[in-house]
Amino acid sequence: MSAFLLKPTPHERAAQWIADKTLTRRQVFDGLLPELRGRAFLITGVEDADVLQRVRDLLADVPRGEDWEKTRERIAGEISPFLGEEEADARAELLLRMHVNQAYEAMNWREMEENRDIFPYYEYLTIEDERVRPAHKALHGIIAPAGSSFWKNHWPPWQWGCRCSVRGVQDWEADEIRAKEKNLPPDQRRLLDGAALKKLEGGDLVRGPNKSFDVRTPSERRQPGSYEWHPSTMRIPIETLRDRYDPEVWAEFEAWAKRTKMDARGDSVWDWISKQAATAPETAGSPAGVDVLIDRLDTPKAEWTAGDAGRLFDEIRAKAPTADALRARIQEAIARLPAKVAAALPDRVTGLFSTPRRIEAVLNSPAGRNAAIRALIREILR
Repeated sequence: MSAFLLKPTPHERAAQWIADKTLTRRQVFDGLLPELRGRAFLITGVEDADVLQRVRDLLADVPRGEDWEKTRERIAGEISPFLGEEEADARAELLLRMHVNQAYEAMNWREMEENRDIFPYYEYLTIEDERVRPAHKALHGIIAPAGSSFWKNHWPPWQWGCRCSVRGVQDWEADEIRAKEKNLPPDQRRLLDGAALKKLEGGDLVRGPNKSFDVRTPSERRQPGSYEWHPSTMRIPIETLRDRYDPEVWAEFEAWAKRTKMDARGDSVWDWISKQAATAPETAGSPAGVDVLIDRLDTPKAEWTAGDAGRLFDEIRAKAPTADALRARIQEAIARLPAKVAAALPDRVTGLFSTPRRIEAVLNSPAGRNAAIRALIREILR
């Protein structure tokens, strides 16, 4: 389950991503190309621009750490005069799921793309409850190469209300899974390659004899009003967008976009698209090298990213490639530490280094900032 569904995780870039969405009306939204709808913000049945802006700003506060339930109640209060209490409650939950999930997954995609050398595979995950759609449920646990075309149109949320997520998978994890599944038929493996991967990229997930799932997106099925979203298309150049469509279809859309007002400011849809394409997306810095990261251990307020943690984890694993070797190396490291430092370490130290996410959590926690943890990491990496 995505962390933001359990506890608000402060993330200013995700918050800004929501706040930057342009307010619009249903009749304008319906005329947008599927690739453009993820950049706009509307609430069907609510035309009041002030209400739309307040709701959008409330949604942006969740990545900053605001409580999910309190935000849902406030949003429901804003839109209930237009929709009624029962519908407002349901819509508020849907708005939270859609826009906050989208923002977090956009940041998740950006970070993993910048760290493909650490995460060369991605795993598709669902919430695993009774409301998960059949096609999404079938995809749960599926692992495909990060460069697969499957991720270009199946990065969550790829349908309205989608609550799925994606996690990065490292080479050593993929190797372990591949070894476990080597005697399974291709249609029962989680890690897909060859013909099975090609079928998935074409929208067909085969999960056994005479059992397949249509996992094409609504846009691929050409459903009316379909929604299409991927973080990489949020600043797609007009020329690239034009090349995706037949000349007649594009000419009709361009004429409509130039004569239609996007928002209350008076900009046309065409002006809005041009400005969106011209604005360069924010990019995060590259992960620091291991030597720099180790030096950063002595900086109490250092921020540790998943990429940082992944690099440290890979370095530790290279020096202690098995769990037994890691335990032995930790014991050796503790033996070299001053007695007072060693005594300050948690009882179950090995678990602190079991996964990149565990390392990241430790490094960003108060316990992880103490001298004992920092000294132990240095000793393990000696």
